[in-house]
Amino acid sequence: MKVYAMSAVLSGFDIIELLLDEIPIAGVIGLADRYSTDVVSGYYNGRRWCRDRGIEYIEADKYNLSGKRDVENIGGLEIDVMLVVGWQRLIPGWLIDHVRTATLGLHGSGYGINDGRGRSPQTWALILRNPVFSLSLFRVDAGIDSGPVLGTAEYTLTERDDIRSSYAKACWTTASLLKRCLNKEVLESNGMPQSREGFYLPQRKPNDGEIDWRRPTNDIDAFVRALGRPYPGACVSLGNDYLKIWRSRPFEIDCSIQDSPEPGMVGQILSSQELIVHTGDGWLLIDEWDGPPGLKLRRGDVLPSSSWQDQMRTIVDRHRTKLPDCPLHSDILRESGMCESEDR
Repeated sequence: MKVYAMSAVLSGFDIIELLLDEIPIAGVIGLADRYSTDVVSGYYNGRRWCRDRGIEYIEADKYNLSGKRDVENIGGLEIDVMLVVGWQRLIPGWLIDHVRTATLGLHGSGYGINDGRGRSPQTWALILRNPVFSLSLFRVDAGIDSGPVLGTAEYTLTERDDIRSSYAKACWTTASLLKRCLNKEVLESNGMPQSREGFYLPQRKPNDGEIDWRRPTNDIDAFVRALGRPYPGACVSLGNDYLKIWRSRPFEIDCSIQDSPEPGMVGQILSSQELIVHTGDGWLLIDEWDGPPGLKLRRGDVLPSSSWQDQMRTIVDRHRTKLPDCPLHSDILRESGMCESEDR
């Protein structure tokens, strides 16, 4: 059985690494070097990685695999099973038809595959503080994460997890799930059909990361943990530039240094440059941040807030414009101040 994998991000190669002791991988389809106008968050070119392991590396020019060269190069491969692990685009019909046995995708969310289809699922799970992330292995079809499910697994998310630790947990869980399911019995089964009507999580973009300091401390901290590297980071708009916040934690203390501090107010800048900033219900200790050259923060400065609800409404409107037939999960609508009936 010739098994190929597709990945354009580092986490996908971490999954493949965990498989190699039991599942021979004939080759990896990756993505050619990206330019500033074609950014892929967490992008990784696996050319050297594959060379060091003696695995064939096929480099695609276009992420949607629509180019003539991509069709010719990949269409010339003998592929029994294709594993899609870190390829954040729909797989074209010509490739699904070309694979002999099965093209297998993996999708997870805090709501399972049927109620959490769509984009940025791990980021949303952290932002919305879901306690469990459920992963499903499914047969890829023409829809969005809609094919029959061949197996499921899950892992817990804690208040200490960030996007990096969630990815690490997802890698281990995915590898275990694939090792369990990559056998003739499972691959030749029909799987469990999904409900036709599912709910979706919307795409996030880099400018969706501005902080609303009026929100509760734990919600802001979850937002920071969800948008850390390799993503662009949570941020504060400073005119034409941004202050980026990479790591934070709730700062719980009973005494006060000022009566009725304003949300976003810098209560202290420690000698080691950590910031303590007031939130809607307490304080947040910012362990790692960076700002534009020449930025001078002082105690008492108030960092600007960006309305959380307005940001969510922008995300919802963008999703509806692009995918009007893909209803959003009710938790997304709740955060935007909308109701479920508005997404029908």
